[in-house]
Amino acid sequence: MTSGFPVENILLDRASGTNLHRQIYRQLRDLIERRVLPSGSALPSTRVLAKDLGIGRNTVIAAYEQLALEGFLDMAHGTPPVVT
Repeated sequence: MTSGFPVENILLDRASGTNLHRQIYRQLRDLIERRVLPSGSALPSTRVLAKDLGIGRNTVIAAYEQLALEGFLDMAHGTPPVVT
């Protein structure tokens, strides 16, 4: 498992008609598909990413859960999400 998540690659447009959790989901999925975040990469906790982005934790949780549902992330309680 590697670390060093590029939080600067997540850019949110609060004026957009797209929900913030959907923006995060799309950007993370793109980073995973382009192998910027390769398999085994650890993502920040929901609390850390929410703080870094200046948004609510539930927004990050929604994005991570969608990625996990689609098989892009492994999530387990008490451990950081990991790219599959």
